Amino acid sequence: MYLEQTLKNYKIYRFIFSFSLLFSFGIFVVLSDKSLNVETVSIPAIILVIYTLASFFSLFIERTSIIDFLLDITAISSFIFYDFDKLKFFSLLYLFALFFAGFLLPSLQAYLVAFIAFVLYVLMFVFLGTFKGLEAVFNIILNGVAFAAITTAGIKLKEKIKSQEAYIEILEKEKKENELYKRLYRMAAELAHEIKNPLTSIKAAADLLGEGVYSPKLTDMIKKESERLNQLLKDFLMLSKPRKSNPQYVNIGNLLKQLLTTYRTNNKEVELNIKKNYTIYIDEKEFISALSNLIKNAFEWAKSKVSITVDGTKDYIIIIIEDDGPGIPREDINKIFEPFYTKREGGTGLGLAIAKRVIVENQGYLFVDPNKKNGTRFIIQLPVNKEGRDEGINR
Repeated sequence: MYLEQTLKNYKIYRFIFSFSLLFSFGIFVVLSDKSLNVETVSIPAIILVIYTLASFFSLFIERTSIIDFLLDITAISSFIFYDFDKLKFFSLLYLFALFFAGFLLPSLQAYLVAFIAFVLYVLMFVFLGTFKGLEAVFNIILNGVAFAAITTAGIKLKEKIKSQEAYIEILEKEKKENELYKRLYRMAAELAHEIKNPLTSIKAAADLLGEGVYSPKLTDMIKKESERLNQLLKDFLMLSKPRKSNPQYVNIGNLLKQLLTTYRTNNKEVELNIKKNYTIYIDEKEFISALSNLIKNAFEWAKSKVSITVDGTKDYIIIIIEDDGPGIPREDINKIFEPFYTKREGGTGLGLAIAKRVIVENQGYLFVDPNKKNGTRFIIQLPVNKEGRDEGINR
């Protein structure tokens, strides 16, 4: 946010200013007439050194409070107090401190800082100033108005920026909601399309049967399309319904071996490399669904080989499923986990979306390696809880 960045910048600029002022004062003393005695330069020098050191150490304090601005007006007042007649024009420095006080502090605190600065200036003017009469009154009133005006300007600017940030936040929220609605509308349209296709086939077959045309192909079509429709609805419900997780300990190596017996084909080589055999605490049914969809996808797109690797660290289990198929174009990598996104004829486009949901909701990650040139590499990363790590490794 803009205000937070201003807080950091204010402290940095204050340190740069105080250091520059101290450095300039040092140059002035060195180049000035040797008649300057120690007392003449020591007090301003001490004030500037203290202010510079305080500004430096404040850089390491994240929070900006009223103390920061009291430090500023105290340093300015001390500097002017040393020789009011010659240095009173440095009162312009109050304006910078009061503007940022109005910008960065709550309004009440900002006006309190302005009031304290005004009181300090009036006391110095009354007891140390040489101006008398109406000229002095006019000078005090002018400075008081300036202090109040610059503080108010800082407050008003802060309120305007906060209002703009709130408006931008509303727009961003609205944008996200609109994107969500668009995705929901698209999902509903795609679901309707996916349901319509098997229903059309079922209706056509039923119409022919109703006309007395009997054929085993028609009954097989009805059965096949009904099963397809049932599977589509099952997948969609798994993707959309709230989770009722029933976690248990699952041995990943054994589970993968079972799944490979289901999807293994004679014309494709399978390589299973289990470097560490973990047991993970997870809902077995959901985990099987996620792995099944990824393994099935690999076998459907592979030309000749599917490779699965299980590895990990003390914190994570890593499962890599890869094939030597045509791969995924870079422009499609961010789309493949969207519901109903598919380039395979007869596919529902829900498998990868289901896998993504299962892994993410178990605090894991599922992504495609964009650097693999030949084929596709899916990487699953799941956290290892202590129980699963202690019981599962090298079992």
